[in-house]
Amino acid sequence: MKLQAELRIKKEENAEHLVKAFFKAFNPKNSIFLRGTEVRMELELEQLSPEVLEVVSEAVANCEIFALRYGETFTKVEDFFGKEVQGNDLEANSPTPEETQKADQYQEKDEFKEKLNEFVQKSASYEEFFNKVFELFELQETEKQLLTEVMQVSGKVNKIKWETIDEELSKIGIKISWYQKQKLKSCISKKYSLKLIEIIKILESYKNKFSTLSKKSTEPQEQKNINGSEENPAETKNVEELFKKSKLKRRLITINKRESINSRITYILVFMKWSFLNSREQYGVQSICEIAMKLKDINFDDIFKNSKLQAFNKSEYIALFYKFVNRYAKIEGIIEQIDPIDFLKYLQTYVLTDAEKQDLY
Repeated sequence: MKLQAELRIKKEENAEHLVKAFFKAFNPKNSIFLRGTEVRMELELEQLSPEVLEVVSEAVANCEIFALRYGETFTKVEDFFGKEVQGNDLEANSPTPEETQKADQYQEKDEFKEKLNEFVQKSASYEEFFNKVFELFELQETEKQLLTEVMQVSGKVNKIKWETIDEELSKIGIKISWYQKQKLKSCISKKYSLKLIEIIKILESYKNKFSTLSKKSTEPQEQKNINGSEENPAETKNVEELFKKSKLKRRLITINKRESINSRITYILVFMKWSFLNSREQYGVQSICEIAMKLKDINFDDIFKNSKLQAFNKSEYIALFYKFVNRYAKIEGIIEQIDPIDFLKYLQTYVLTDAEKQDLY
């Protein structure tokens, strides 16, 4: 007699144990079909030793069981839809693998949303909520940054799909490779088998649950804001508040103010991971910071007036600095766009001594 089973793999090691059990119980009449997390298996059990039977039963028991059949005849049993059926009708009335897969997806989606609802209850802001999502998926810094970049533009597209997301990201100079997407997908699939784009859609739907997160906070700022010109005060982000619990804040508090201002700036920029910039870009970012630290009223016109940066590259350097600051903010899990002038003022507060602040011009 054959054991017939329809199973679903819960963890990667379950698949390994199941395949090993199949070959331990090898018989030319046996069969196994494994695709993704779905498994169909038929095994002849009559000739197996008790030891092998134990291995097989343990491997099957560690999976999620959708259907299990062993024996020639059945009395009345219930199928998956609660209808009474007779033995040989069981297979005809059982759900197809496609139906089972859809049911699994709905169930997983509900489980994911339940977890997100828990995060909503425990979070005071979308940033805090988003950090809990990072922890759930156990994302490393690179994957955190990638998911943050995607969520920045997901609310701006008419339909959330990779084509539209890639198009929006390209407008702010960000390109996500296929390898990066697969790596993020791999991290998420350890917890849920939902498609990555489905996860993004669900996360997007949770933005409106936080009144403190406006649509503007997840979109790139207007060029006029990047250039440091006047903007609506209601839209200005409180940089001090955003970096309140950041690693950068802890580093700024402990900065050695006996060093030169230039050394202090370099120390902070290295901490902000400026190694991805080339030497010319590093020079530009450092020059902007160093000149800004000497100004009482920080603005880009005065920064470039007092620096050795070429005037015709002004917009290029401003865009570079804006991207550098916000790239680091994403590493800290900050979803809002940071105004570069506000960030320079924030740095000045911690980098300078009280005496140096008195000498600003």
